[in-house]
Amino acid sequence: MHNCRDYSVRNDDYDAEVCLYCNTFLEKACTDPTCYFCVGRPLRPYPQDVHKIILQQLAANTHLGVGTNAWLKFLITFED
Repeated sequence: MHNCRDYSVRNDDYDAEVCLYCNTFLEKACTDPTCYFCVGRPLRPYPQDVHKIILQQLAANTHLGVGTNAWLKFLITFED
């Protein structure tokens, strides 16, 4: 299991902390209907194709071989 704080970064598009690993916002959207950042905020910070690239980079950084069974099992955990 992972700790989201280990993979958190600031996403300036939505002015929020996000977890790169699980592709979730770590902060709730505000309730201001005129907020530039929150009014059109999606459920996930990155589209699936972009998130897959992020996961590949994370895997490379942790020496998980892309294309291996371990990698495929890793990817399956993120399917919606």
